Amino acid sequence: MKRNLFFSGVLIVLLALGFTGCGNGDNGGGNGGGSGFIGATLHISGQPVWNGDVDQWGIVTVRDRFTGDATVTVTDAGSWIDGVWTSTGGIGSITDGLLTFTVGIPAQTTTIQEVFYNESELHNNFSISSPNARASRITNIFFEDDDFWGRLVHASGPAGEAGNVFVHVDRDVRITGEGTTSQLFGFTIITSDLDLNLRAGWNAISGNENFDPQTMTFTFSSAVGESAAGRWTLLEQQ
Repeated sequence: MKRNLFFSGVLIVLLALGFTGCGNGDNGGGNGGGSGFIGATLHISGQPVWNGDVDQWGIVTVRDRFTGDATVTVTDAGSWIDGVWTSTGGIGSITDGLLTFTVGIPAQTTTIQEVFYNESELHNNFSISSPNARASRITNIFFEDDDFWGRLVHASGPAGEAGNVFVHVDRDVRITGEGTTSQLFGFTIITSDLDLNLRAGWNAISGNENFDPQTMTFTFSSAVGESAAGRWTLLEQQ
C-alpha cells in the first residue's frame, strides 16, 4: 500500500500518514541549519545513489552503492498527500549511478494545511501564517526503464532516520507548533517544537527520527535546511 508519510520511518508509519523523504545535493549539507531556501528551480546534479531496503515498519537500511551502467529515466516525483498522489513533475535520470533531477513550478499543488497535516497532528498550538498558501512536496522520485523500476528516497537508517524533503510554496509562510509527548498503539511519541520559515519557491526541510526499542519511544524533529546524514536510496527496484 502506498502511504502518505512526511518523513520516512516507523513513527509516521504508526500514524498511517505515509512518507519517504528526499534531499538536494546542490545546496550543501548541514544538520537542518541555514535558510533552506533553494529558489524557483530545484536542481539536483551528480549525486550518488545507494541501494536500500525498507521493512514493514518503514525503516530504511542503506546498503552498497548503486552502479547501474544504463541510464534510467525519471517518470514522476511528488508525494502522497491525504492518500492522494500529488505530482510535482520534473525531469531527470540516474546515469552511471548518479542522480540528476530538475523541477520548477510543480505540476500539482494542494492546500498547505494538507501538506503539513502530519505536523498539525503532532504539535500543540499549531499555526500557519498564510493559511491560503498553495504547496507541494517531493518525498519520492520514481524511475522506470524497459527492465527496471524503482523509487528514490532520502534516508540514513536504520534506527535513527535522517533525511530531507523539498516543499514548494506559492508565498512566504511560517509554520509553528509546540512539541508534544503522546501515546499511540503502545508507543511513546515525542516531538520537538516546530518553527519553519518558508519562502516562495522551493525549500529544503530536514527531518530526524529515532526509535528506542527498549522504551518503545520515538523522537521526531524537523527544521528548515538540509541534513547531511541521509543518502539518496533506491528502493523497490527490479
